[in-house]
Amino acid sequence: MPGGIGSSRAFAVTTENEETKMTDIIIQGIGGRMGHVLCEMIAQREDCRVVAGIDMKDGEMNGIPVYDSLDKLDGNRKGVLRKITEEGQIITNLITTFPAKEIAKPEIFPSLLFYYGMLTITATRGSRLVLSIPNYNVRKQYYEFMLEEYQDKRHINLNNLMDLFDEMAYEGHWRETLEFIAHAYKENSSVRSAMEGERNIQGFFTAYLSVNAYYLMAPEMELSHGYCDLFLMPDLMRYEVKHSYILELKYLSVKDTEEKTRTQWQEAVKQINEYAAAPRVRQLVQNTKLHCIIIQFRGWELERMEEV
Repeated sequence: MPGGIGSSRAFAVTTENEETKMTDIIIQGIGGRMGHVLCEMIAQREDCRVVAGIDMKDGEMNGIPVYDSLDKLDGNRKGVLRKITEEGQIITNLITTFPAKEIAKPEIFPSLLFYYGMLTITATRGSRLVLSIPNYNVRKQYYEFMLEEYQDKRHINLNNLMDLFDEMAYEGHWRETLEFIAHAYKENSSVRSAMEGERNIQGFFTAYLSVNAYYLMAPEMELSHGYCDLFLMPDLMRYEVKHSYILELKYLSVKDTEEKTRTQWQEAVKQINEYAAAPRVRQLVQNTKLHCIIIQFRGWELERMEEV
């Protein structure tokens, strides 16, 4: 059963052999003081063993493999992480025991994330649970995973992007920044082949926009009875930001008609203006200038981008 001791959280997975039940343990923070204590305690027992650890860097400790993320354990969990990052939640059954021979299965991974505090229960859907990202700090960790994935496929100079964020935050020069990210999306052929539609374009933009320190990213924030795609909320506690942003992302297939293109744009204008008028937005942006920007893609090509 998952459990925790001290500052190093541990969850256990059980595996059956012919004679006894052995508890295999993966330790979060294995390189820390409490992680060392746990390893020493477990080494003295015959009914359990440490099979892996999670810490800051990949490596090995006393013959135990150590990874810098859960995703590097055996099994393909990247699709699960991508879904959670893009949608903010996942619907699943909560698993309470983890047979070692099954731990690599993607359907078990959300339960492991729950016991690590990376997901929390927010609702039920029939017999299953809705597990959601609990707070902004955890959400940032998911964004970092997505960014690492994109950077592995096609590297982007993040220093150049940070320069553009300076202009965006203090001067209100947003076009070059957003065109930079749109171009990166177009050029990342591996992302294009694996991604479809508005939701996934949103994931790409969110991952790269989250690099900046000036804004708290708020995707799918509920405003005026709707959900805006991206709200860049100025972090005025740390920076004297002058500009804030609401982004509405729209996706067209390459086969969509010009009439649908126009209709979609008009609907987006109506949506984003309603979001901007919400009292909650006016409170959060304070004295910054709010920019409402619609970004329309056709396939992976940028069709139109305007401030309205």
